Amino acid sequence: MEIAVSTGSLSLNTFEAIERAAALGFNAIQVNLQQAELRYDWNRKPDLAFYQRLGEAIRDRNLTVVSAHHPILNGAQAFSQRARAELLQAAIRAAASLGAPMLVVHPADIFTNAEDLEAYFLEHNAPPVIAGFDEAWAQSANRKLRLAVENVNYWRGTIMTNHAEHLARVTEDLAVYAVLDVWRGADKPNIQKWVERLSQRILLLHMHEAVDGREHLPPLSEKWAEWVPLLRATAAQACVIEAFDPDGLGRARQYLASLWGMADLPGPQGELAGWNLTEADLASSER
Repeated sequence: MEIAVSTGSLSLNTFEAIERAAALGFNAIQVNLQQAELRYDWNRKPDLAFYQRLGEAIRDRNLTVVSAHHPILNGAQAFSQRARAELLQAAIRAAASLGAPMLVVHPADIFTNAEDLEAYFLEHNAPPVIAGFDEAWAQSANRKLRLAVENVNYWRGTIMTNHAEHLARVTEDLAVYAVLDVWRGADKPNIQKWVERLSQRILLLHMHEAVDGREHLPPLSEKWAEWVPLLRATAAQACVIEAFDPDGLGRARQYLASLWGMADLPGPQGELAGWNLTEADLASSER
């Protein structure tokens, strides 16, 4: 099991984030694609050269990219299926430049809207993907890049893909894979059901905690000792820690390594103080 950190947990400047990941002792990262760096805007011409330079910097530091994460949609992009299709294709090309084996997407990135998605689950309609999704899927396949949908619900009272049965259906109908946000899905309905329904489709685990409305805290509770043995049955070869506390990141890395039965990992390599993100920063990066 590879234990990685999300660049969005470390800095909104991804060059800075990879330096911090290395300083914390991580050998692997998930690259969160940032709107300000991808620069898909009014001109509809993303800056893919940025990710070629970033890929070189990552390789120079001997870091492994376990995944890339689709950027957060802005309001104008959410309003246009064409923009979302173009952004998805740009994200696929950026992920390929980084050498990522998969691109993590959320429902809003690939489905027309929330109401159509709910109807798909309730009425067994055809999956309501955005126009251009099929072309993007083919592009990812040609690049040997897997698309992986994360379990997400955006509002109270909705389920979206944050239920084992829902996400299993999405992966089967679209021939894509799954990313399990473990804490978010732990009671939807339970970890055992996620493993039973999606074991060989789950390629990546996202790990963090939420307490009293605060999200993306380091995964340090005793619950992980219960869950990790179950998660061994998935096809996941990496887990990504998503938290904005640098000290907590290091402790979580060691804790998870012990649960996975890994040898002691090297500790931090440099100064860690003074650069932790705020919760608002992380929310803007991770959604």
